[in-house]
Order: sequence, then structure tokens, then C-alpha cells
Amino acid sequence: MNAAPYFGVIDIGNSGIKASLAETATRRLTGSVRSIHWRMLNDHHKSPPVEFQTSDSSWASIEDSNAIGQMLDFLISSKPFREAPCFWQVSSVQPTALATLTKSLSTRSSKNNHRVIGFRDIPMNLDIEAPESVGIDRLLAAWGAWQSSSKKKPLMVIQAGTAVTVDWVNEQGTYCGGAIMPGMSLTLKYLALGTAHLPWLAPPKDPNLLSIPGKNTREAILAGVTASFVGGIEQLQRRYRQQHSGDPNSIETVVSGGDGLSLSQAITPPFKIIDHLVLNALAGLGDHEES
Repeated sequence: MNAAPYFGVIDIGNSGIKASLAETATRRLTGSVRSIHWRMLNDHHKSPPVEFQTSDSSWASIEDSNAIGQMLDFLISSKPFREAPCFWQVSSVQPTALATLTKSLSTRSSKNNHRVIGFRDIPMNLDIEAPESVGIDRLLAAWGAWQSSSKKKPLMVIQAGTAVTVDWVNEQGTYCGGAIMPGMSLTLKYLALGTAHLPWLAPPKDPNLLSIPGKNTREAILAGVTASFVGGIEQLQRRYRQQHSGDPNSIETVVSGGDGLSLSQAITPPFKIIDHLVLNALAGLGDHEES
């Protein structure tokens, strides 16, 4: 069995699925990232923000194998996969969506065409309780961030996605756990869906440009949710730094996730932004072969 020149990477989250291609030789992403946002049953009485409607994303039910299949077909039909069959590295924190993906993959190539990554597949020491219960996206993000670091300092990994995770890797490269809080997009979504009249808003691109106090409902929502989002993360940053040395320059920080760019406009530097950290980690992780 010979490894194909390209393979696919798929990250299944609680709010959606992302997929891209990677080059086997370099283990780096190549091409665009495609995504689907999950539409839950109670989403339908309010429309998603127009900012979420892009050419690279769509909305679908978590059990919609046709939508996932179309996303896979788009990637498979792109130039690299015309040259070889495809293999997929998959991470998932959503069992129902993983079953839907597996069904779609099974109709497109051999039954051994993908690997679902578990915590034992990540070459990193874990100083946590019950590692099998920790989100694989957190572990992948921590490993990917550590691979990109100087490996001489402890590392804070901030994933600003559906949930915000602020995790800690010590100077020996051991994952030590972290903190979880609701993400900005999730908070805005359920603030809207849990009320009669509040609109469903997208996170601001730059929190520093928000009006305080808000002069209308939209401004007031964004001001409040952003303050909670940024304030919570900065509190966690302070706690980590106090426990280590208090010197921000003695700790490396990596920021990623869908709201990472927005967050980077508001939190205290220094930090490094890595787009699609989990997908990049999947691309760089382990050896695989085509069946």
C-alpha cells in the first residue's frame, strides 16, 4: 500500500463540520476550508446572521448525509484528488454527525478510507483525569500549538469556537488541562433563540469598535456578550500567568478558532494566531496509508 500524495482532514464540532485537503509530503493544508453549520430543530424561528452565509459554508441538519456528501464531493473533485484516491483523518466531538459522515464516506471509496483520531493517537503526555472524556479538538489544538512553539516555554492555547477553551501545556510539552466557557457565537445564538424578540447576531469583527453604552438593542447585545467573552478569557490568562511567574513574556500563547480573529483585537498580547489549528494538527498527525 502506497501513501497517496494528498489526503483529507475533517473536524466535526458541536456547531458544524470543517474539511480541507492536505499534502502528504509536507503534511500541510492546501486549498480552501469547506464548512457546514449545524441547524438544530429550534433554529428555524429565527434566521442565522447574514455574516455566516459565505461561499465556503452552508447550513444543514446534523443527520443530513447529502449535505456532507456534497462537501466531500467538492473536495474530492478538486485537482489534487483527481490524481489519487482519498484518505481522511477525522476528529469528532459529535457522535451523531460522525455516524452521518461515516455513512457518506462509505459510499465514496473503500471501507477503510478514514481514521477517527483518539487521544492515544496524539503523541503528547497528558496530565489530566479521564483523558478519554476530554474533547479531542482540545488535545489536537494543544499538540498543534506545541508543535509550532519554541518548546522552551509553557504554552497557553486559546480556542475561540463554539466553546472557548483556554488550555495549558507546560514547558515539558505535557497537556495539563484548562478551562471551558461558552463561545461568543454560541452565546449570541442562544440569547436569540431563548428570547422572543432579540435578534440572532454575528460576533463583531473588532470588539474595540463597539459603542459603550449601546444605544439600541443590537449594540447592547454585542457590548454585553463581548464583555463577557473577552473578560472571561483575560481572567483566565491572568490566573495562568500568576500561577507561573506573572511575566507574560515567559509564556507563549496561541489563539485560534472561528472567533479567534475577533478575540485577538481585544486581549492582551503577546500571542500568535494560527488559523484552523485543529485541521492543521490533523494534517500533521501520524502516519497513514491508503487502503
